[in-house]
Amino acid sequence: DALRCHFIGHSIGYGIYQLDPSASVKQIEKVNNICSYGIAMGIIELYVTDYLKGDFGNNETLKGICPNNTRGGCNHALGHVLLVAKDGDINQTLENCKTFGTKFRNKNCFSGVFMEHISPINLIAHGLANNSWLKRTARFGELEKLCRSYSGDEASTCWGELARAADDNYNQDIKKVLGFC
Repeated sequence: DALRCHFIGHSIGYGIYQLDPSASVKQIEKVNNICSYGIAMGIIELYVTDYLKGDFGNNETLKGICPNNTRGGCNHALGHVLLVAKDGDINQTLENCKTFGTKFRNKNCFSGVFMEHISPINLIAHGLANNSWLKRTARFGELEKLCRSYSGDEASTCWGELARAADDNYNQDIKKVLGFC
């Protein structure tokens, strides 16, 4: 039910954005549960789509969608959305995350990118992945190899998100998960 509410939230977010794009950004600051997180992601998704189509003139507009005074969740959601907007290309998406200019904001965005790749709900919804990707244990070796290919903040956020898949891979055996980590 929570996931259904989240996706309904996406549609509500689209509607809020279409009514008034500039005012819709204020709704993102009200995120406090999985349903309202969906609303924020719907707003962010259309905002980013317009930005990437060239409807906005410069990076300052993209930076403004998640101002420094908002919780990290906005930047995290932006990572999810950017990965879809960049057709699942992780490297291009990480580069887009770097437009924000602060380490805190970049890491939250990176985290959203890797979470979306590892648990690709939005990628599936947009036809960029298939349901087999939800079987993280089947993809675990590939995901581990992906994290090993990065360094610095990108690597730390990838490994942080991979820990969720490790929990599945090791059947919630905490000692095995910690051993993996």
